[in-house]
Amino acid sequence: MTTEEFEQLFGQRPVQDDLERVNCLIVGGLGHFQCGVCPAHEKPRFMCGCLATSPTQPSPVPVKCQECENKTTTGICAECAAKKEKR
Repeated sequence: MTTEEFEQLFGQRPVQDDLERVNCLIVGGLGHFQCGVCPAHEKPRFMCGCLATSPTQPSPVPVKCQECENKTTTGICAECAAKKEKR
């Protein structure tokens, strides 16, 4: 992924090692759990914090909701998902 692709897909320019982490070939290996793109949320793993292994498999570890402080295994809690649907 290039800087331009990153900015277009995620709405911000990559900083520090963002591109290296998104393009990492050792995704999920020891020390590389936040590398690659989350298949469930289509964001860099370091942006969503999720550990999902597929679009239909939730994270095995609860993570902080992307919108609030609630814990969730899907990246966004049910309350915030319902609010987004109403928008």
